[in-house]
Amino acid sequence: MKFYYKLAVNLLLTIIFFAVSCDTKKEEPTPQVIPNHALTVHDNVLVVDSSRYSLILDSALLSAGTYRFISSGTALNAPVGTVIVGAQGRGFLRRVTAINTQNNETTLQTEQASLDELFKSGMLNLSTASDSLVEGRKTSSEGFSYSFEDVTVYNEGALSLLLKKGSVSMNPDWVFKLNFNPNYIYDAEIATYNAPLEGNFEFNVTADQAVTLIERSSTLKKYHKDFTRWVPVLILGIPVAIPVTVRMLINLDLQYSAAINGKMNQNATFSNKSHFDIGVLRKNGQWQGIYDLSPNNTFETGAVSGSASANVKMALVPKISFQLYGVVGPYASIGLQEELNASVTSPDLNWDFRADVWLQSKAGIEGKIFSKELPDFSISWDTEKLSYKTPERLERISGDNQTGQEGKPLPLPVKVRVLDSKGNPQRNVPVYFVPANGSVTPTSVLSDANGFAEATWTLGVAASSLQHLNVSAKTANGQSINNAPLDFAATATPSDSSTISCIPDEQLNLLIGSGQKEWRLMTLTMLSDSTWTYYTLPNDRIIFTFVRGNIYSFSGFALSDNPAIIKLEPNTLIWVIPFCDKSGGVSFNWNPARIKALTHSQLIIEYSAENVYDSNKIYTYIYTFHAQ
Repeated sequence: MKFYYKLAVNLLLTIIFFAVSCDTKKEEPTPQVIPNHALTVHDNVLVVDSSRYSLILDSALLSAGTYRFISSGTALNAPVGTVIVGAQGRGFLRRVTAINTQNNETTLQTEQASLDELFKSGMLNLSTASDSLVEGRKTSSEGFSYSFEDVTVYNEGALSLLLKKGSVSMNPDWVFKLNFNPNYIYDAEIATYNAPLEGNFEFNVTADQAVTLIERSSTLKKYHKDFTRWVPVLILGIPVAIPVTVRMLINLDLQYSAAINGKMNQNATFSNKSHFDIGVLRKNGQWQGIYDLSPNNTFETGAVSGSASANVKMALVPKISFQLYGVVGPYASIGLQEELNASVTSPDLNWDFRADVWLQSKAGIEGKIFSKELPDFSISWDTEKLSYKTPERLERISGDNQTGQEGKPLPLPVKVRVLDSKGNPQRNVPVYFVPANGSVTPTSVLSDANGFAEATWTLGVAASSLQHLNVSAKTANGQSINNAPLDFAATATPSDSSTISCIPDEQLNLLIGSGQKEWRLMTLTMLSDSTWTYYTLPNDRIIFTFVRGNIYSFSGFALSDNPAIIKLEPNTLIWVIPFCDKSGGVSFNWNPARIKALTHSQLIIEYSAENVYDSNKIYTYIYTFHAQ
């Protein structure tokens, strides 16, 4: 009976993705009998021919062990002690304890018989995908398939769990083998080998606030499947065919719980393509399992939002029982266990996801249906956890070790790729580009559908020609994923552009301070044939502000990444006066100039220019500023 237990175990794979269904059908017996198995039955076995003897399918009578047959000719003759077998109803295997015949009607009082009362010796060898009477002849598919869309698992209060869409298909070929001798069942095997399985499902978890959901369950699907196989045997040396009937009953239950500490919305998709072996084997009087799975799983997460951590547990549990000749034999409860842990932070939207998947199964067999000598059997186990994590690591693609000019973009973008724990690309992960020198555009970007993220690096002006840029991706708690940060290097060559600073860095720091600094004009001295000095009054605020940036004057003269002076008082100068010109030198009031003195509190600038009214005269202008 253990072999049918194995059938239950196989169904566990069917529901790996939350659903299985199949059509209910019954196959008709094949008319031709070819005795190609050395399988014999006991001499007291009677195969009831449904074309001659019709069973009254009254559930009350059948439950009481009363089997009444109407004959189209001579009444059925089944003396006490006869074991009758047939395919009518849900199939029957009964031992006759009393008989009453009236005209063409025979009433038998019966009790349940076991398989070893049916089979005397030899190997019972069945396959769900071939006709047992004609070796190797294929029959209709025994596969399973099921599709679903917008299945609401839970939707109350602040929490919603939704199976958005999915499908699963599976087509195993089951092999059933029982080796009988006159007193006992020796070896048994029921298994499927190299069976294909494909499935995918997309789900959504939405929480409007912190919420805890204690474990609940609901039934997703109920179904049953009947199949009959006719096997060739010898009765008193005469070849005949007898039916073996099996019904599978399955309730597909979903168990789930959730603990979320804030607002969150996340979509995720699992996909699977695999082949597997699964079954049970009885050898040397002991049961053992048959199991081998070669999964090819992928996971994809959609855009995430919110700021929370979540733990969601789901278990898809089919509660399966098998009926042989209408009597319960094997039973199983098989659960696909998933524990999902996800975190996301705002406003940067760093996130991470981990899924642990394992199988938790329970199975049992009422052994008496197989043999009077076979005790009941049960087993339970947990498989090893299959862990999945994303984003898991950062991979360097291109853009490292380039050479470019200071102040100009490098020829190639800096490019990386985000991968999950299985080496598959992961989309929608924030990737950060942080230059030690120069600038980068953009400074952060979400990885695309192929996991790629890239940015353009413009080299800066630095004391060393070797410049660096770090690229990183993080989990929700701010920790870098594996391989991150990645260091990219570039060699900078001097530029002929205006991006060369016109004054040393130490003077620049004094001039602009932390980024912007105001200076008040105290005196303006003009030197020519005579000296003339203008002293500003206390309420005569002529203020200049030195800044670093991309500055434009009213005439369109442009400066890039260099200091400039801007007159703030609207009643005096109304345009930008460049300080670093395009050639990289100091310029003041549109004339070449120099800094005579510069301290934290005082600035003196000097330049020479022609007199506006007399071009033959050259004036020297000296501006003295105090820091504000």
